[in-house]
Amino acid sequence: MRVLIVGNVKRVRMEVRLVLEEFGFQVVEAMNSELAISLCQEENFQLVLIDYDLPGCHGLDCLEQLRMIQAHYKTDVIMLTGDSSPQYRHRALNLGVMGWILKPIDRNGVNRFLGNYVERMHGVAA
Repeated sequence: MRVLIVGNVKRVRMEVRLVLEEFGFQVVEAMNSELAISLCQEENFQLVLIDYDLPGCHGLDCLEQLRMIQAHYKTDVIMLTGDSSPQYRHRALNLGVMGWILKPIDRNGVNRFLGNYVERMHGVAA
């Protein structure tokens, strides 16, 4: 499974990447929304993790652009965020976000979340 991680903080991308690779995912990283959209126009990803705090473009704005790409209209998306406000969650759900990984990143929490994702989406025990 190909996964794209979008975030400007290298440490956050690396922490999430390590867990994803433990599950056998092929991981591609983008440090901003422009690169993420470009990659999504060229490649298909089965899962995209987007940091809410991107320079010049909030993560949900990036997701809106991603949803305009036919191949990614229904791609699974997980947000990386420290924002759990009702307004944020409402907008995210309307854009088809399937879940949140809260920052600061907790490796064990990411591991549990992704294990549940793999099991739920693919019927495979993680």
